[in-house]
Amino acid sequence: MEQPQTELPEESGPVRPKSGSGDLPTPPVAGEEVPGQRRLEPPSEAPPVPVKKRPLLEQLRKIESRILNRQAADQGSSATQFVGRIQIAGEIRERPSTAGETRANFRFDQPLGDRGLIRVDARYQDREQLNGQTDLTGLGDISARIGYRLFERDELQLFAGTEVIFPTASHESLGDGKFTLGPGVAISIPLPEIKSVLFPVLQHYQSVGGDPSRERVSYSQLEFEINTPWGSHWWTNVLPTWRVDWEQKAKSAMLLDGEIGRKFGPHYRAWLRGGSTLWGSGVSGTYNWMVQFGIRYMF
Repeated sequence: MEQPQTELPEESGPVRPKSGSGDLPTPPVAGEEVPGQRRLEPPSEAPPVPVKKRPLLEQLRKIESRILNRQAADQGSSATQFVGRIQIAGEIRERPSTAGETRANFRFDQPLGDRGLIRVDARYQDREQLNGQTDLTGLGDISARIGYRLFERDELQLFAGTEVIFPTASHESLGDGKFTLGPGVAISIPLPEIKSVLFPVLQHYQSVGGDPSRERVSYSQLEFEINTPWGSHWWTNVLPTWRVDWEQKAKSAMLLDGEIGRKFGPHYRAWLRGGSTLWGSGVSGTYNWMVQFGIRYMF
């Protein structure tokens, strides 16, 4: 008898359903592209975002600079920001050409808007004379200053103005006898690293009229005031000043003053200052030594 023959598959492997059958589609083999479907890519790792610390440090520096400028203005020590004031100071100084001199200095500041300033200074003097001469007592020269803050940033401020000195002295030896102009500029540079503000002030004084028999006035000075607040009530100032007298063949002098001050409430300030001439005795405006005590009312 013949054995029945059975049908065997032509190829080995899994049997795939025919098209049109109701069976579920077979999942694609790994790496095989399926028509109509987008090939999925593995997610890529995003680069780490750097932490921006510098803008924060810069912002903190600006805030501290703004605070330092405001503290100096509130004390009455700023050369670029101003608060209205009335102040009086008593001063004793020894000059190279006289035995001694006592002064009462008056000052009035009136801000003009947010950036302008008008200031008036006057002094009453009692000057001892050498060689037995009679002491001189009376009013000295009166000066007025007007200016405007041209540039204002937290890190830098620029003030420009001019001073006018009038020959109002009651005795010729108590003043220069000349109308004098003193244009100048002042800069505010906060130094948060040392909790201070630097105020460079450059000014030139030149006589433009007055008594023709009196010597002309022509000198320049560069002052570097360093203001440091100590807490909310105390402050110190260091004021080196370099002065060049052009009428004495550019002879120069260096003066150094130091000041300590205290705030009393919202309106009153008091200070004590002392100084001397380091070199250049005889240059206009110099002194052997000086002590000053003052009180100001801020409004």
